[in-house]
Amino acid sequence: MIQPFIIVLIISSLLLVAGSCKGKTGEKEEEVTREDVREEAKEAVDTAAAYVMEEREEMQEAYQASIEDAKSRIAGLKQKVESAGESVKEQYRERIRSLESRLTDIRNDMNQMQESSEEAWEELQEGVDAALADLDRAIEDAEAEFEE
Repeated sequence: MIQPFIIVLIISSLLLVAGSCKGKTGEKEEEVTREDVREEAKEAVDTAAAYVMEEREEMQEAYQASIEDAKSRIAGLKQKVESAGESVKEQYRERIRSLESRLTDIRNDMNQMQESSEEAWEELQEGVDAALADLDRAIEDAEAEFEE
């Protein structure tokens, strides 16, 4: 996903440098050295790396917001357990433990993401996205069940 962006950015930068090798009519042509190309390529890579880091930080913030929302909703379910009938309290508590376990797994995956390579990041991102969506559905189901 991000790798094609990096490649396009590097190629674009190199083309700009190569294009600058040709002077305009009547102007003195500047010689572009190998060092100039290296410097431009390094700048392109640095820019791409900064972009990737920014995207990762934004994704982590979005995940953290989803986790906080899930925690809040689970806390609401815990309050409903106390007013539930005795026959279903243990069933509801077990459901809440399951939701909290899923939430812990997601946090662990997020911690792994922070230390991962780009390829591993993308794999983990897909897993976290799916896990958050599953958790959201499970909380919705529990909320509906606890309302009955």
